[in-house]
Formats: sequence, structure tokens, C-alpha cells
Amino acid sequence: MTKTSDLTITSLRWNPYVSKFSGIPYLVVNCTFKARPGTLTWDFAKRDSEEFSYQKTVDHPKEFEKWLSSSAGLSQFAYPGLGKAWTMKDSLWEYIEKFDTFWLRTFVADCAVVRAALEDLEHYQKHGRFQSIYRHEDSSVMMRHLRTIVEYWD
Repeated sequence: MTKTSDLTITSLRWNPYVSKFSGIPYLVVNCTFKARPGTLTWDFAKRDSEEFSYQKTVDHPKEFEKWLSSSAGLSQFAYPGLGKAWTMKDSLWEYIEKFDTFWLRTFVADCAVVRAALEDLEHYQKHGRFQSIYRHEDSSVMMRHLRTIVEYWD
């Protein structure tokens, strides 16, 4: 179990397969991780596990643009026609509240980008450091790798 200041990967497994019908290679990734509550990493991980997303709305976009360019528009949150809406989205992983753990199980493209992210996470889990030098905190890099695994398609 590897720890960073904000994120712990508790399990990481991935297996390559080839589709019987089309012959296309893919990976099945199974990963669990914990984020320290009260941190931005936990907030971002929790947000990415939600099925609904909070969005700000404006009643009239043209009027909002005029209002922003006026002296009253210095604070865009004071616009009188500002509203809120909830929209559905696909969650990247699940949050298992009972264990305070995030679970990622997905089928992804078997390509160089995804394999590089997986291998980097695997190396970090074993050695407590990345193979490369990054200009961000380890937890931010791991979150970016996890998102890349889910979102990247070649």
C-alpha cells in the first residue's frame, strides 16, 4: 500500500484481452484508492464519482454578456438572472461509502498512453515514487493518470 499526502492506491490490477468478434485489444482495469477527507483530492475524486453535476446557468446569454462588460459586471455572481441546474453525467468511478474507498473498474483501450499511465501507477505503488519527475504533487499526478485511463481512447 503506497501513501502520498492525499491519495493511497490500495489495489491496482489490469488484464489484457482481445475481443473474440473484432480482434481489438482492450484492458480490464480494477483499481481501488482512498483519498484523505478534507483535501482537494478527496473533493475531486468524490465529484468524479457523482452521477449528477452542478452547473451555473444564465437566463439570457446576450444580456449576461452586456452585464459583464458594464461596471456592474465586476462580480459575475451578482447577476440577477443567475441560476443553477443539475445535469447527468457518467461517473469515472464509484465511491463506496462503507469503506471510504473509490473503486474504478472499467474496460479501456489497450494502447501506449493507457499502458504508460498504468505502469507509472504500478511503479508508484511498489516504490513510493514515480519513474519520471513531475511538476505537481503526487496525488495530482495519480488523479490525472486515473482520469487518463478512463477517458483516453485512441
